[in-house]
Amino acid sequence: MISTPLFVRCLAVVGLLLGGLTARAQTDMSPRLTDSLLTRVRNHPQADTVRVKLLNGVARSVIFRDPSKALPYLRQSQALARQISYHRGELVSVSIQAAAYQLRGDADSARILNRRVIRMARGPKDEKDIAKAYNNIGGTFMQQDRYDSAHYYLVRGLRMYEKLNDHLLAASALGNLSNISKLLGDYPQALEYAQAYQRQPAAVRQPTYDVTSMLLVGEAHDKMNHRPEARQAYEQALVLARKHGLKVQESDALVRLAALNKAVGRLAEAEVASRLVQDINRQMVKGDDARTFILADAGRQQQRQGHLKEARRLFERSLAAANEQGNLRGRQQAHELLGGLAAALGDYREAYRQRIRAGQVGDSLLNGTKARELALAQTQFDTERKDAQNRELRQQQQLQQAENRVLASQKEVQQAQLRTQEQTLRRRNFQLIASLVIAGLLLGLGYLLYARRRLRREVEFAQERQTLERLRASAVLDAEEAERRRIGADLHDGVGQMLSVVKLNVDALNEELQTALSPDQSRRFTDALDLVDESVREVRSISHNLLPNALIKRGLALAVREFLDTMQRSARRLRIRLETLGLDDTRLDPAVESALYRVIQELVQNIVKHAQATEMDLQLIRHPGELTLLVEDNGIGFDLATLGPEVGIGLRNIESRVSYLGGTLHVDSRPGRGTTVTATVPLPE
Repeated sequence: MISTPLFVRCLAVVGLLLGGLTARAQTDMSPRLTDSLLTRVRNHPQADTVRVKLLNGVARSVIFRDPSKALPYLRQSQALARQISYHRGELVSVSIQAAAYQLRGDADSARILNRRVIRMARGPKDEKDIAKAYNNIGGTFMQQDRYDSAHYYLVRGLRMYEKLNDHLLAASALGNLSNISKLLGDYPQALEYAQAYQRQPAAVRQPTYDVTSMLLVGEAHDKMNHRPEARQAYEQALVLARKHGLKVQESDALVRLAALNKAVGRLAEAEVASRLVQDINRQMVKGDDARTFILADAGRQQQRQGHLKEARRLFERSLAAANEQGNLRGRQQAHELLGGLAAALGDYREAYRQRIRAGQVGDSLLNGTKARELALAQTQFDTERKDAQNRELRQQQQLQQAENRVLASQKEVQQAQLRTQEQTLRRRNFQLIASLVIAGLLLGLGYLLYARRRLRREVEFAQERQTLERLRASAVLDAEEAERRRIGADLHDGVGQMLSVVKLNVDALNEELQTALSPDQSRRFTDALDLVDESVREVRSISHNLLPNALIKRGLALAVREFLDTMQRSARRLRIRLETLGLDDTRLDPAVESALYRVIQELVQNIVKHAQATEMDLQLIRHPGELTLLVEDNGIGFDLATLGPEVGIGLRNIESRVSYLGGTLHVDSRPGRGTTVTATVPLPE
């Protein structure tokens, strides 16, 4: 039987993704639909909104079968939507990409893309996408067992669903929140969410969540020692599970009923429930036809124990299952059992009526048997007739084969003569061809040896050139970093100390002449002291930028955080958000930390100076074997093709540092759309 916490978590994640995709994507996921959409994409090469929607449709049709196959179509649709400024299509593409990464188990990437969806949303039309993104972010945290964070984002999504009056997605969110509260051990909160889910309109609820929510209600009451309410909830869950054929949930409900009955001393009922659980497990292996006889056996046990009402209910359910499956033997047995039970209760009229129905079903079963026997006899007759025809056909084929053998023997005599002549010609031809082949092989071998030696020299030259370029870049960057340290140390130890001495002397002179100075002279002394203080602070700031002590002592993550705090104080209209993953307790290679710190400095200063942005997101995420840097702003953006030489110097410096680390850099910017810079740097194991 499936473990309940694991089943609940998997069900919740799939429910979140279904809530994030359209209703059509939930139902139309067949290969035939995919082939149809691909045909329409090939027949519609125009770069317009229709092609974007078709590419998104192809991705939706394959995402649940293979999320990796959906990603290339989504990247095409996103690039095309951005090219034609189709905002809605780009937003939908990013949203489905997040779902694909979540289905692949890459929760971090899915979370980043869902946050991008939230930032891309522009107005009331996109509020539903924001709610879905919050819901799916909660799902990524559930995949990582971070239930507190999952609860926070799911609540945000639920509030927006309620505001939008979207009962379908609100019901899905409530079911997930109830599961999370249960996993956190907060049963009163789980009970509240489950009851809120049950208050949703019946048209938007799902059978699986109906049963799961009812089980959660019972479990919450059970944990709070409200046993009558717990029993009622378990029994309702059992009825719903049987109604919709949810055998795993039916087994879970019976297990809880057995435990509850055992706890209150109702051992006979607990034994019946335990046997039903075993029967259901066997039924899952045997098939649905076994359900009729399982229910009949359970009814017999109840009748033997004197629970006649419960026995009648089980016999009637057995009859309903037999009718549903067209099981004549099951129907006959159910009518016979109901007749015997009615006779035991003294209701002889009902007993007679049930016996009559059992006899009628038996007649139908007998007629069906006779019909099958007649059909079998007819089949045997047809088979014998076909065998006779086949025997006659085989005899004709044997005569034809004898004639063919005679003709073949004549042809063999002629062919033997021809083969003798051909063998002589083949020997001569073989000798000639062998000589030519040997000569060609010798020439080819010589050429291959020459080409291999030449290729090896070219590879050695290329490797040597790459080594020299790396050494040159390393030397330039090391020299630049050393010069920064020297200038920073000189400013701090030289100019900074001199300005401090000047401040002390001017301050002492001010105190000595305080009584002899006029108010205007005293004010000028004060202005001079303030100017010296400002100079000291400016020198210290320049020194720290050139020689960041935080980077040397505490690592990249804390140094970047300290730098961004400083920039936040100087650029108050710019809201800066920083997210780091996998770097808090880890130090990288000093060369990597120094180069990345200078890259971040250059990018942030460019945003402050040129972007006119009000928001900036900076993410440092460490993956196994690589580090990803993402810097994104909502500024005015720019066109890479029109950059001037003085503006392009900064980007060239960034590219050279990333290239020095062996990484890749991608800049995505358009006028009026902000800028996104992504750098990926390999890390040693």
